Amino acid sequence: MLPQVTLTDAALNQVREMLKETNEKSLRAYFEGCGCAGLQIQIKVDGEVNPDDTVIVLNDAIQLIADPVCLQYLIGETINYLGEGELARFVVENMKVRAGCPGCGH
Repeated sequence: MLPQVTLTDAALNQVREMLKETNEKSLRAYFEGCGCAGLQIQIKVDGEVNPDDTVIVLNDAIQLIADPVCLQYLIGETINYLGEGELARFVVENMKVRAGCPGCGH
């Protein structure tokens, strides 16, 4: 069974925009340290699949590539896209984490 990851409409629209000017249909998800929660998801256009990566097929046959560490945080989650301009970002909607978060946005 393939891992399940869901994109909100806002995230899907942003992903489509990112892929619009390329010939790629693949994106890489990874995490960077940020804020009190410690992790901020990043998504970039990337067609290279490493041997230990997992490829998750999303809406419109878009592929999300994740390494084993990233994958453990994504399984069963929903990715959303929030904000505008320089403050816009992808977020993983995770009620367990959000319950203990004061909501600074990072």
